[in-house]
Amino acid sequence: ILLDEIWILFPDPWPKKKHHKRRLINNTFFAKINSKLIFGGKIIIVTDSISYFISILNSVHKSKKFKWINDKPKNWQYSNTNLIKTKYYQKALKSNRKSMIIILSKI
Repeated sequence: ILLDEIWILFPDPWPKKKHHKRRLINNTFFAKINSKLIFGGKIIIVTDSISYFISILNSVHKSKKFKWINDKPKNWQYSNTNLIKTKYYQKALKSNRKSMIIILSKI
């Protein structure tokens, strides 16, 4: 089975440096997911953790299998989308954290 889209909304950021290896989205994730996604398929990721946002983009760059679609800062704001606003989005708002969206396409 091949997928058209994969949505990952607010994965656990494991904020402590010693726990970063537990993060779902990393180099291994992109290597595994590549075979499950159709050509041009999308991965949509939303996080309110800046360090996780940067980590995800580093992994995307290393994989060379995905293109970052919304690569302009004005397009990173999840609040500007019509997508579902989860309880984690609401929690981030209450804590004054911005939620950022990453949209990737398999190349």
